[in-house]
Amino acid sequence: MKRGTGMIERGRISAGQMALILYVGCVGVKILTAPHLAAQWAGRDIWLTPLVAAVSSVSFYVALKLHRRFPGETIIQYSPRILGWFGKGIALLYWVVYIHTCSFVIRYYADIVTGVFLPETPPAVVMGGMALVCAAAVRGGLETIVRSTQFLTIPAFAVLATLAVLSSTEWQVENLFPILEHGIAPVVRGAVNPSIWYSEYFLAAFLLPYVKEQDKAGRWGAVSVVGSILTLTLFDLSAVFVLGNQSATFLYPLFETFRLISLAGFFEHIDAFLLAMWLTIIFAKICLFQYVAVLGSAQWLGLSDYKPLSLPIAFILVAVSIWTAPSLSFLNRFLDGEGVFYSHLVQVVIPLGLLAVAGIRKVKGTREEGSAS
Repeated sequence: MKRGTGMIERGRISAGQMALILYVGCVGVKILTAPHLAAQWAGRDIWLTPLVAAVSSVSFYVALKLHRRFPGETIIQYSPRILGWFGKGIALLYWVVYIHTCSFVIRYYADIVTGVFLPETPPAVVMGGMALVCAAAVRGGLETIVRSTQFLTIPAFAVLATLAVLSSTEWQVENLFPILEHGIAPVVRGAVNPSIWYSEYFLAAFLLPYVKEQDKAGRWGAVSVVGSILTLTLFDLSAVFVLGNQSATFLYPLFETFRLISLAGFFEHIDAFLLAMWLTIIFAKICLFQYVAVLGSAQWLGLSDYKPLSLPIAFILVAVSIWTAPSLSFLNRFLDGEGVFYSHLVQVVIPLGLLAVAGIRKVKGTREEGSAS
């Protein structure tokens, strides 16, 4: 292998750390935004949509199959090995797509922060601040990102789970019934948007080469998927118990659910905790996407180090965020429509095609599993 195309990430992570950051990547945006979109179709049955949407997490197992065939390499590296010069174009496509996707996540973050916390602050300032902080984390390497994720998101999810339990004082369990009043079709349609976030388990293709315990990767991937289903189902149920069929009328149903919590008449306005915790989660998600974009660009260009690209890529992400999505309503329309085909084409269909072609042509990586770069 050409020097500099496979040894640029020196960090190593455990299979559990990989599972955690993929879990955060799946849940990060969906926890606030997807209930609104899902409830427009599924109504009070939104709590069933994570289970249906999780079918798209098959992308993780496609990434795992490709990794087993090309150990120690990412899709940027093995695409040209499978398809020659056309594969080089496929690799470039992935870099463009993850720049585009990360810009969407940054835009979501900026719109929520300016809409709730900082209405007078220009979105570009909010986006630029987050992109620069994430660039610093990416420059620290993969280990810095996953350890930051552990430190910030595990307490954050514990706090959010506690808030969900505290909201039980406002629960009306009868809001759950009748279940599947209009059949399964609305639930399937409501699961379309969340399926995008599950298809992003394909990001494992950029993490698996650096996992120390290769034999545990599949098992931990399953734990991550099941954990995300349970988490999202819990929060969707909380919204249904409190808001019932009104979930679709709120842009952030979980925010409204927590806002109604009142303990002993003085412990109120707990919704602020939700936003504070969510900021740590979205930081980890943006770091993951930004890392993939930076690593992918360095591997595509054949550079010997990816870290000097962290700052230039951050500026590109902010510029694309401003250009690609004029408003939150545009983002929601895109992610509940053509964005589904876009995401699944790149993260499920093309990888399946690469796996099939590699099998037919009997193309394999030159490294043995366990010799991850």
